Amino acid sequence: MNCERWRELASDYVEGSLPADIHAEAERHVVSCVSCGTDADFLRGMASTFVSIPADDTPLFFADNIRSRIEATGRNNTALGLRDRLGRLGLATAFVGTAVAGMFWGAMFPSQRTVVPATMAPALPAAKSAVANGPTPSLAVGWNQRVDATDPAIDVQFSLAGAERGAVRCEIPGDKYPYRFTLTEGIPQTLRVPLSAARGDRTLAVGIRWNAGDVSGSRQVFLPLPSDDQAPSAKQSFSLPELPAGDALRELARRYGLPVVADNVPLDIKLAPRAVDQTLDAVVRDSVASLGWRVDSGRDGVRVSVSR
Repeated sequence: MNCERWRELASDYVEGSLPADIHAEAERHVVSCVSCGTDADFLRGMASTFVSIPADDTPLFFADNIRSRIEATGRNNTALGLRDRLGRLGLATAFVGTAVAGMFWGAMFPSQRTVVPATMAPALPAAKSAVANGPTPSLAVGWNQRVDATDPAIDVQFSLAGAERGAVRCEIPGDKYPYRFTLTEGIPQTLRVPLSAARGDRTLAVGIRWNAGDVSGSRQVFLPLPSDDQAPSAKQSFSLPELPAGDALRELARRYGLPVVADNVPLDIKLAPRAVDQTLDAVVRDSVASLGWRVDSGRDGVRVSVSR
């Protein structure tokens, strides 16, 4: 076996997946060739590093968002087959194989970001105001529920206006790793969140932090999940105990079955919502009346915002 042939088999050799006779031939070459022996030690080290990564290091919804981006490019059959076949060692070997290619042939593979096209539900966009140098950057957030049996999920879409570039950081309960997006004005980015992320709750919470230039903001989106139960009444009567604002708004979204968006709201401030045959927007207005927060309502939900 010569060096060129060994390099072709390097990934499988390090993984130990070669047939016994070919592995023995490769082993003899590694022992006799100082250069290939050094490369083999390097690749084993890389493989060991990747394999030792704890299983929970992968973000909770990593696979779902990879699937959503694959769907957007129409390459789902090939790519999903690859994903299903690769275990953690296989993934490590894939990285090793790339390292081999780069080390010996200098192959370059540019990375690409694919936006998931989706028809989004009307969003509750952040308000924009004109200033001397142009519009203030703002972030619009929309969502679309995918209730098909094979992939029930919510697509949350972000779109930047008033700035050429911006960034978004998203946090989902139960996932300790945030999701980050770089935004370009007018080009939406989508995060796909499985309905299972709610972990038995009837409402999904998505925490958002964003910035563009010297403007930044926070947003909490509380989305009720689809249900086979009878639709909640538009007017209700109840009394809730004093709760942190985030918990109170999430509970209201669940009770009324309507989204609630909180812009720059301090979520630790306590609210005690009380309704007497009232709609969602009326309850929210009464609950925050003493705080001076702005409340906007529409057929698709309620937005509570605090000026900054």
